[in-house]
Amino acid sequence: MLIVILKSFYGQEIEISFIKDIFSIGATLFAALIAISLFNDWKELHNKQVQNDFALKTYNQFKKFELALFKANDTFSNLSNIIDWYNEIELPLDDSKVIEKRNEMNLMFSQVHEAENEFMNFMSQLVDYCVVTNQGDKILIIQKDLYRQFFKFYKKEDELSYSSYNQFWRNYSDLFDEYLSLRKNTYKKVIKDILDKLQEHLN
Repeated sequence: MLIVILKSFYGQEIEISFIKDIFSIGATLFAALIAISLFNDWKELHNKQVQNDFALKTYNQFKKFELALFKANDTFSNLSNIIDWYNEIELPLDDSKVIEKRNEMNLMFSQVHEAENEFMNFMSQLVDYCVVTNQGDKILIIQKDLYRQFFKFYKKEDELSYSSYNQFWRNYSDLFDEYLSLRKNTYKKVIKDILDKLQEHLN
């Protein structure tokens, strides 16, 4: 059929080799189109996989911060059981009950620092995630807000002086309120979006 069409078009005898050339060129072009289509599909899947990997790393780093913060908060909560809230006289730092709590206090201090370090690591991981997903401008605004909240107490932590055990507890109660609020805001502004995107890629 093709030969008849070509003959009518050219008005002359068509050589078999010419027909073979046409089929060969057509097959080559078809194969090239398939290869391009497959490459584009592979590239899209690869990009999604890379984004998923960075999303999971960012989420896992947030969970490390969250876990460290919860552990520190639990330790801190147990430090309140020696305070008599009905007594107007505050507990002095050299009281025997306070001295017995020194190890727990030091543990809480180290756990707070661990949580702070995990948050800083999370923010670094967040930078990598926003670069891979091309969300630089959006994430930058969120980062500034989170850093502002974080440094509200982080920079002043060494200045949290106290002359009584009650004052120590009030100071660090404010710190934990702020850090727990930071965790909540981070989940709301960053982590929820990451989990939603991961769910989309799974569907």
